[in-house]
Amino acid sequence: MLNILSILFISIILPNFGFLLILFSRANWWLKKDDWEYINIKIRSKESILSNSIKLPKDIFNKFSIFLRRERNYCAFLIAYIIFILLVDLGLGISYYFIDLKTNKITDSLVLFALIGFPILAIIAIIETTFDLLKINKNKKIIDDWVIQNEKLPQWNKQIEKPLNYEQLKNIILYEDFELKIPIFKKSKIHFYTKKIKSTNKDFIKDNKIDIPKLLYFLLFDYDSGIQINNVTYSKEYFLYFIGEFLDNDFSRQ
Repeated sequence: MLNILSILFISIILPNFGFLLILFSRANWWLKKDDWEYINIKIRSKESILSNSIKLPKDIFNKFSIFLRRERNYCAFLIAYIIFILLVDLGLGISYYFIDLKTNKITDSLVLFALIGFPILAIIAIIETTFDLLKINKNKKIIDDWVIQNEKLPQWNKQIEKPLNYEQLKNIILYEDFELKIPIFKKSKIHFYTKKIKSTNKDFIKDNKIDIPKLLYFLLFDYDSGIQINNVTYSKEYFLYFIGEFLDNDFSRQ
């Protein structure tokens, strides 16, 4: 018969072992992948924005801070959760084998598997999450430096010449459905960050009015990578001019 200790071990450790295995083999990778790619793409706009003396509103940097704080809290919670379950695993597992209890071979095998396998997976998970924290801290330093440099800039004085067919791009972004494609690696023709955006669910437009900070945040890209909208590649001048225009004006959607 199963004793209380083995029941506790099987009911607590094995479900958490399976959960952690799924989390780090598939679910966690898929859930965070797009967010990390998107935020890294936006952070890489820093050099172009600063070199063109574009002073951004503080609200834009708040969006970076919210994302990074959320990810940092997630990682901290995950590490604490893993350590707690690991200690419970070791405590119950060691107690199970040091106390002379009559159990069946299947239970013994399950306990041994969890006692060996869970710590290995937990250590891998802690290392991976620690690297995530390091990336978060690195990005935070980049954003903090950007904020400092941004404060030193004078108010925007448009210096970029209006690109050819700029109005067409502007209308697409503001009023139409479109597909955004950004190479993950510069000039890559294979690996893209892809996002389909509907005219009815653009977060920078609400009640037929344009939310300027949200629009400017959306327009932050890795401009040198070769951004495509509806499979047409646009140079950084288009997006920098777009940003400059909306820094100067308060538009309402017509």
